[in-house]
Amino acid sequence: MFYLFRNKSDERGQGLVEYALILVLVAIVVIGVLLVLGPTVGRVYCRVANTLHPGSCGAIASYEVKHNSTLKITATVTKPATVTVTLQDSSYGEKTKSQSCTPSSCEPITFGSGEISSGSGVITTEHDDYITFGY
Repeated sequence: MFYLFRNKSDERGQGLVEYALILVLVAIVVIGVLLVLGPTVGRVYCRVANTLHPGSCGAIASYEVKHNSTLKITATVTKPATVTVTLQDSSYGEKTKSQSCTPSSCEPITFGSGEISSGSGVITTEHDDYITFGY
């Protein structure tokens, strides 16, 4: 009979402790996922930001594309970088050229000698720059 009226104080707060343990487990999982996916999310963000406003993320501060009988791409960088330009031209085909640049010096990258017609290109660096352009 005494057993029925006994105060169950040893079980008070058990639910609170269980919820706290679940929250700690969820926090550990979230931190692990962010550590694994963080760099990938950063690269995607840089690509989107550079597409909307070149130079907002990465090394390329600005670029200029001049098209007449040849195609000349001039990039300005904020830190030392290897600038790579890949073209997909309707008559010239796919071509890639790279060069090392510094903030004080970056020579134009030139394609073709009269055979450039129209197409698109991508300017990239090892600093997650990804800028698309048409000509």
